[in-house]
Amino acid sequence: MAQILSTITCDLGRGSCTPSSVRVMQYDSDLRYIAVKFLDKGQAWNVPVGYAVKLRMMKSDGTPTCKPVDNVTGNTAQFQVTADMCKNGGSQKFTIEVADGDGEAIYAFPMRLSVTRNPVPEDMVPLGGETDDEDGGGSTGGGGTGQDGEDGATFTPSVSEEGIISWTNDKGLPNPDPVNIKGPKGDDGDAGPQGSPGQDGYSPTVQVEDIAGGTRITITDEDGPHIFEVMDGLDGGEAATPEIGANGNWYIGGVDTGKPSRGEQGPQGEQGEQGPQGLRGQQGLKGDTGDTGPRGPQGPKGDPGEGLPEVTTSDNGKFAQVVNGQWAAVALLQAEEVSF
Repeated sequence: MAQILSTITCDLGRGSCTPSSVRVMQYDSDLRYIAVKFLDKGQAWNVPVGYAVKLRMMKSDGTPTCKPVDNVTGNTAQFQVTADMCKNGGSQKFTIEVADGDGEAIYAFPMRLSVTRNPVPEDMVPLGGETDDEDGGGSTGGGGTGQDGEDGATFTPSVSEEGIISWTNDKGLPNPDPVNIKGPKGDDGDAGPQGSPGQDGYSPTVQVEDIAGGTRITITDEDGPHIFEVMDGLDGGEAATPEIGANGNWYIGGVDTGKPSRGEQGPQGEQGEQGPQGLRGQQGLKGDTGDTGPRGPQGPKGDPGEGLPEVTTSDNGKFAQVVNGQWAAVALLQAEEVSF
């Protein structure tokens, strides 16, 4: 069974090819194959009888080559990764072509072969299937068959993200020095042949119509009609009107919710600053005279008034008269002589 190094998927209808590159090791001479699967818009596309799958690329000496792929079955073609393809390190361009019965290329998929540079010189890399007679593996020319030599060390490469390749081995032998195998960016490749015209697109249509209890939506595309029915929802019941009950709570549909309609009274706020004095208002109208109040109790006897003479019971019937600037009690006859 062939060892498949990588499988590439080429979609003729979409013009895509994944993956777009294949990685190999420089001087690799193992018998390996790359498988190519052909699709048309995601569906398997079998290579028709009379058609050919070709591999077009540059040889290691710079000369172009184009050779047909012999191993084609159904929608799959396999081509061998040769030692010449792995000879030069770096990125190499190659193209997978599909030619019709007249040999005309109708599909072309540009690819890249990424060859990881090998720090071990080419003359030190054993070729697959060959043996080294000096190590006792082959005929000694008449001396008989030698003993089997000790198994050689297996060197395992590892490439960092910076492109530095280093080696380890299982025999504790000295490893080759790490080498930066990340070469400079290569030139852009030539434009491939123009692909065949794509099929005309299909514009979907949308149709909306009323049906009993809803709406029918029909979307028609290249795969045919797709029908969706959106039904009307049920009518909702009569909404209950909230109202405030006698206890101050909200009632909905006659049921006490236990939620007060007013929030709890908050704490008393701090007293504000006294405002400025207002303007004096106009004098009001004079009120009506009030009723006379009841007579009060008799007060205590007062002190004699100033300037009046002291009198006794013997002065009964007399009048007070000013005599020489002083008050004096005089008899009535004397008073009649006085002119008032």
